[in-house]
Amino acid sequence: MRMPKPTKQEAEKPEEVVPDIFPFRTSESKKCSPDIYFEPSKSREADGSMVASVRGRPLRGSEVSLPEGYKGAMVEYVNANDVNDPNSKTPKVQYTFSKLNVWNLSLPVENSHPINKVMGWVKIAEAMHS
Repeated sequence: MRMPKPTKQEAEKPEEVVPDIFPFRTSESKKCSPDIYFEPSKSREADGSMVASVRGRPLRGSEVSLPEGYKGAMVEYVNANDVNDPNSKTPKVQYTFSKLNVWNLSLPVENSHPINKVMGWVKIAEAMHS
């Protein structure tokens, strides 16, 4: 059975992912495969948090959904059509997400975490601009 060729719009549709927000930085800023170094356990704690470790350091995580009607995007700047101008870059959406995993060292992610505060400001901004 032959599979139909995807349309241009389907072929360019970005992949849906669930990004992980870690409480630390690395010295690299390029693409990597965190699953080589990091794998959250499939079990959850009694409070619903996820448990994992990175290089022996314990992590506790929570899944945070973006407000309804919002979608996150990860973009990469690619060369535009004008190949003669090295400064002509255009953003291209590589991945989209509607929820993300937020991690904290040892302690569970609380409502006072900055990500949760940001989600509160989205609701406030909607109320102010409606």
